[in-house]
Amino acid sequence: MNPFVQYKHCWIDSLPPHLSVKLADSEIKSLLQQGGWMVRNTYDYDCPEPTDFWYVVKDHFGGMDELSSNTRNQIRRSLKTIVFRQITAQQLINDDGYRVMLQAHKGYKDSTAMPTMEEYEKIIVERPDGTEYWGGYLNEDGQHLVVYAVCKITEGVCDYQVIKIDPDYQKHYYPVYGLLYTMNEHYLQQRQMRYVLDGARSMTEHSNIQPFLEQKFKFRKAYCKVQIAYSWWLKLLISITYPLRHMMPHQLKGLMTTESIRRSQTKQQKH
Repeated sequence: MNPFVQYKHCWIDSLPPHLSVKLADSEIKSLLQQGGWMVRNTYDYDCPEPTDFWYVVKDHFGGMDELSSNTRNQIRRSLKTIVFRQITAQQLINDDGYRVMLQAHKGYKDSTAMPTMEEYEKIIVERPDGTEYWGGYLNEDGQHLVVYAVCKITEGVCDYQVIKIDPDYQKHYYPVYGLLYTMNEHYLQQRQMRYVLDGARSMTEHSNIQPFLEQKFKFRKAYCKVQIAYSWWLKLLISITYPLRHMMPHQLKGLMTTESIRRSQTKQQKH
């Protein structure tokens, strides 16, 4: 079975990163012949030397003891005011997850077009097997959703694929603190997952969630190596526009960052 899937026109491995292996040139060519604009494949997961590409992971649960006193206080306040529980896809839709998603995106740096409510519901219900959902509800009535997460379980690894917070409640209730603590405890301690992760290095840095996880919850960078290849026309376009990357609109920042990583790794391999 081919584990590669297209995400935003890019072929990526759907398996956890510790299972990814280096592709042969012929395998990369075969993927591009099937469509898509580019291939991004990681290998040599958690290598000892720092690289320009990494996953943000946590592979142990240290409870409150591993956290700062300020983070502990915010977690306790969150747990007193918000109920965190696993929910179903339909509950997320019924409890107005769409509203939370829209509120969350107001604080993002980019201006990605938002799906309609119908599109959002279709995305939620069509997620693959192994998807799990979490919701955080205000204690006042236990019904008002203020934060949610969508996780994907694969081969003993939990990927925190989506975390959306209504920013109107973040300052006084700290919902993300309680949610992350509860999920880390559930997956790492209770279910003994190999690790949890918040995906690969962000190419656009549209939110601050990854630095937040490292600073507050002791996530770390698991460095790896990466293969990046483009379709012929995208390769040509990038070669022309890369010298002007600092003048590019924010929407193209991710592509330019990706090319910068590719060039950096190519340079290191030559040395």
